[in-house]
Amino acid sequence: MDDLVETMSNQLDIHVPGVRYVGIYGIGGCGKTTLAKIMFNQLSACFDACSFLADVRESSKRGLLYLQKKLVSNLRARHSSDISDVDDGIKTLKDICKSKKVLIVLDDVDKREQIESLAGSFSWFSSGSRIIVTTRDVRVLTVVQEELDGDTPVNTKMSTLEMKGLDSEQALQLFSTFAFKTDQPPADYLDLSKEVISLTGQLPLALEIIGSQLFDKRKVEWEEKLSTLTKIPHQNIQRKLMISYEDLEYRTKQIFLDIACLPVNLKKANAIPMWRSYGLHPEVGIKDLISMSLIKIVDEDKIWMHDLLRELGKEIACMENFIDIRKRSRLWILEEAFGILKRKEGSGKTQVLHLSDDGCLQNYILTCENFKNLRNLRYLRLCGSNIEGDFEHQFPRLCWLCWQSCPSDFKAKNLNLEKLAVLDLSSSHISENWEGWSQIRVGDNLAVLDLSNCKRLYRTPDLSRYSTLERLILKDCCSLCQLDCSIGKLKRLKHLNLNGCRSLRGLPGEIGSAEALEEIFLEGSHNSFTLLPESVSNLTSLTTIEVDNSHICQLPDSIGRLGKVTHLSLEQCHQMRRLPNTVGDIKSLLELDLSYTGITELPDSLGRLKKLKRLSLMACPNIKKLPDSLGDLKSLVELDISSTQLIELPDSIGNLEE
Repeated sequence: MDDLVETMSNQLDIHVPGVRYVGIYGIGGCGKTTLAKIMFNQLSACFDACSFLADVRESSKRGLLYLQKKLVSNLRARHSSDISDVDDGIKTLKDICKSKKVLIVLDDVDKREQIESLAGSFSWFSSGSRIIVTTRDVRVLTVVQEELDGDTPVNTKMSTLEMKGLDSEQALQLFSTFAFKTDQPPADYLDLSKEVISLTGQLPLALEIIGSQLFDKRKVEWEEKLSTLTKIPHQNIQRKLMISYEDLEYRTKQIFLDIACLPVNLKKANAIPMWRSYGLHPEVGIKDLISMSLIKIVDEDKIWMHDLLRELGKEIACMENFIDIRKRSRLWILEEAFGILKRKEGSGKTQVLHLSDDGCLQNYILTCENFKNLRNLRYLRLCGSNIEGDFEHQFPRLCWLCWQSCPSDFKAKNLNLEKLAVLDLSSSHISENWEGWSQIRVGDNLAVLDLSNCKRLYRTPDLSRYSTLERLILKDCCSLCQLDCSIGKLKRLKHLNLNGCRSLRGLPGEIGSAEALEEIFLEGSHNSFTLLPESVSNLTSLTTIEVDNSHICQLPDSIGRLGKVTHLSLEQCHQMRRLPNTVGDIKSLLELDLSYTGITELPDSLGRLKKLKRLSLMACPNIKKLPDSLGDLKSLVELDISSTQLIELPDSIGNLEE
């Protein structure tokens, strides 16, 4: 991999002007995404804005507009919900990328139009920008090459890199990393290791998964695994990966299949309550899947599964009954899932029913008769459809209801969802007066309520009926002015996301009673929202506070009581002039981001933050001097003072050890 990283670095050559595209192509599982991720992590600090858009092929099933909104959101330029269609998305991306030096990775692209709508031309980008595309099909890169063959700006360049199989030495090193946690096998395992490697075709994904499976196993178990691998044709990589699936415990297999069949970018914090409510012991299952390299947790909370493993999981789900889809546990293909409902052919076998969100079922009305006999459903996704009729005793096991683009008129009766753990009503046309708030009756399991992008929501409903709630997501509710005071009754609430609530004028004082709250996100609130309530200091479980791009002008003096906070971000709070002296009492603080703020000075108490690892003052034009106590930050690893007016550093800077 080191040689590939060096080759890639030369192709990207970030120190020269102009725009460069690099296309990485090769068969599935050969390491394309891994290489792109390494380059992204190494280089992202050199750019004004960055985005790693993973699983483009799978995500594109939700539409090009979805991908554009995600890219715009990642580049943090404007609220992605403002984009109306693909053409508007192209215009928005051009505006963003012309004003910033960007690094963009489009991972697992399979169609030309994906590149055309996300990074369609050299002319979109400012000098210094770099775009990386990974694909199984080199032909999709021709959209960029064709432009090069015509009239293009100077200093533009397109290059490609083919990912081939690893050589024997590289394969042995990669396999050993997972099988032995070292870069070489013990002498008495060398021959066994070489046999395994030869049977995997030296494909990185297979080496990682089978190596992880053999970690800390006895020789007799290695020999059993070799015997199984030997019986499978060399080219059939999926059957070799199947061995790892077969070794999973039953409940972990169910979690694996859910991840494979549910939409990509599944968030762990949302999925765990569903699996827990269904008795699948998700904490153990997730840990086992990670240790066997069958999934990864990326971007802090998203569950990532390689597309080959996703295809394997879907094939296993189909193998339950190739002929009769009524006897399958998971239905995710629109024609099959909708066909079951339309023909009223549901059965007790079906656990997961996923109706895609491509808009074709918008405003379609499904009756209780359509769901007849689907009594074992635990996941139901409806997008834009409405339901009507009497649903008493209809969904006794439903744990996750994803009802995105839900209509404003509620037609169902007796919708009793006692097992419901996740309620997703994002992008819906509902208001605080929606009848569903009183008609959907939930039990003591509801942990997640997602109301993001509900543009007609001016105030949150009475939340006291959801006393078990752990995650409340109100992101991009652009009309939301006020949180109902009942939020203080949510004694289990851990996560509150108010990013993009541009009309929000403040937090109620009762927020201080939500004593379990650990994370609060307040990016982009109304310009009249200038102060956090004093009661925030009662939230002693808080670990993360992000109020980026807001009009907050000062923090309460009592902020020092929040001793568990590890991450405090005030990026682009232009009205912020000073920090209270009590900030030095936040003993657990690891990251403090003050970039693009109006900060004029830092308090001497900053030196008491013995655990602080990262301090960003990037683009703070008003700060002229740093305190001498800066030298007391013994754990500081990164100090960003780029684009400031600082002309000298305190002498104590030499005391920094990290």
